Amino acid sequence: MGRPCAGGGAGLGDHAAGAELTDRQAGDSDARRANEAAEAEARIKAAVARDVAAAKAEIIAALQEREAAHPSPVPAPAESVARFAASVAEDPALAVARDRLLAQDFTGATIAVSAAAEKGPQAGSESASREAQLWRDLGLLESGRSVAAAIGAFEKARDLDPLDFGTLVFLRRLYQAAGNLEKARRAAEAGFAAAPDDRSRSVAFNELGDVNASEGNLAAARKAFEDGLAIRKELRGRDPDNTGWLRDLSVSYDRLGDVNVSEGNFPAARQAFEDALAIAQELRARDPDNTGWQRDLPVSFNKLGDVNVREGNLPAARKAFENGLAIRKELRGRDPNNTGWLRDLSVSYDRLGDVNVSEGNLAAARQAYEDGLAIAQELRGHDPNNAGWLRDLSVSFNKLGDVNVSEGNFPAAREAYENGLAIAQELRARDPDNTGWLRDLSVSYERLGDVNVKEGNLPAARKSYEDGLTIRKELRARDPNNTGSARDMIVSHVKMAEAMGDPAHYRLALEIAVDMRARGILAPADAWMVDELTKRAAG
Repeated sequence: MGRPCAGGGAGLGDHAAGAELTDRQAGDSDARRANEAAEAEARIKAAVARDVAAAKAEIIAALQEREAAHPSPVPAPAESVARFAASVAEDPALAVARDRLLAQDFTGATIAVSAAAEKGPQAGSESASREAQLWRDLGLLESGRSVAAAIGAFEKARDLDPLDFGTLVFLRRLYQAAGNLEKARRAAEAGFAAAPDDRSRSVAFNELGDVNASEGNLAAARKAFEDGLAIRKELRGRDPDNTGWLRDLSVSYDRLGDVNVSEGNFPAARQAFEDALAIAQELRARDPDNTGWQRDLPVSFNKLGDVNVREGNLPAARKAFENGLAIRKELRGRDPNNTGWLRDLSVSYDRLGDVNVSEGNLAAARQAYEDGLAIAQELRGHDPNNAGWLRDLSVSFNKLGDVNVSEGNFPAAREAYENGLAIAQELRARDPDNTGWLRDLSVSYERLGDVNVKEGNLPAARKSYEDGLTIRKELRARDPNNTGSARDMIVSHVKMAEAMGDPAHYRLALEIAVDMRARGILAPADAWMVDELTKRAAG
């Protein structure tokens, strides 16, 4: 038996047991701390994930609000918006941009993203892919301000990541908005080759169809849209409950309807638009609170109304436009501060004004146009720099001017057209590469020329028509394959011939029409032009 320690303390064995217990307790404490740390880290990660998810949702909502309030010349595809939101929410280098976006400061966000893109990728990052995404982010922000700036950013993204489908789709739309159909076609074809799945291929067919339609090749446009439609029907068959694919199907029907209208086949157009409307109604029935589905309905009603006008069925057109107006009034009632819904309402008033003009009810037309004008002026007061709202105001002035002409009030018509012209000039100065603004300016000059003719001021009419013709020559030079520009040229030459009494302009118009017919891009509805211009040129 061992001798006890002095003072009756514990033996050596007891000290060892105590040390073992202490070590075990320390080990348990370390494990507990480790578990607590792991749990804390998991909570932090979960919180970060929730914050990132919330930030993504807020960023998407902010962009949707901007698009509704500030219609872009090239609206961003939903996939591009989602990817942008993920990039800005997750990339630490874009924290400032994220904060600016959440504060609805798009200018500040653009500056922050631009700085990050110019700086380039951070060390250790996936250089090319991250840098490409930064340029895509910048391009999406710039698309609401400047088509040229957006093209520059997306071209840099494409150079870094040439097979990215979303980049190629957005570039196609930007090139077309800039009036460069050759580049738009190349981007559409590259996008088709890069399409990663069936749904993307259906999008690629629509992109090609849009280019074909702008070039006047309606047969090729129809084929592309029908190919896209076939894919979307198949996708719907795979998953009938997928509302995204169902909405895609309605878009394809709308595209086919638009081609039918261009071909003058109004019964086929009506059928396509009715198919799209049926889907919009089904989507609304599935989710009555989904305002996106509700906004689709007035678009379908307006397309049907437009076909009714073309067919001369004005009561049916009025009914369709009134249906759309009722929905837009309901939406505005839900949220009176939503400027996007307010703008939609002004469009419906314009449509009703148009059908009133066709019915000869000029007083009702004036009231509808004045209602639309009041909204356009209110929107401009909200944001004087919003180019989309500014253009709406120009259109409203032109429509009122048209009513004034019909009523024989030429001084009032001149004032309205001059107001519209001033806005068109301002828009062109803001973005000289935007062919839409440029064409609007030519239309304003043409309207002024028309009222000058009514007043018997032929020298002033000639000057206005010449200014419009100069712009249209520029547009055609930018894109010789654009059938819209070619047709506008025909109209300008006819106006010049009538104002100057010079048949040479009839001959120039005839040359364009004959060339379009020879190339198979003269719309069937315009086939009469060749015979009529031949008669006028000979006289």
